[in-house]
Amino acid sequence: MKLSRRSFIKSSGLALASASLASPLFSFAKSKGVLAIQLYTVREDMGKDPLGTLKQIAGIGYQHVEHANYKERKFYGYTPVEFKKILADLGIPRERIKIEEW
Repeated sequence: MKLSRRSFIKSSGLALASASLASPLFSFAKSKGVLAIQLYTVREDMGKDPLGTLKQIAGIGYQHVEHANYKERKFYGYTPVEFKKILADLGIPRERIKIEEW
């Protein structure tokens, strides 16, 4: 099948127009806008000073964290209950873990 330049431009224009009209339908801009961080990205700092690092993370404005260290039934040296309390005191809820079940 041979496409002429004119039909290619017409098809491309229609595809671009339909994509631009459809983009608001698939936009994630209407999401809650929750600011979260994976603690793996600051793993070295968490290894040295977990409480200080969490304070800095809260100060920056992060609202949720995903932990990356669970050894010997502890998060960064804290029991699950202690870790949950630290996060709650800093205003960083960790909703995915149900500590009561542990």
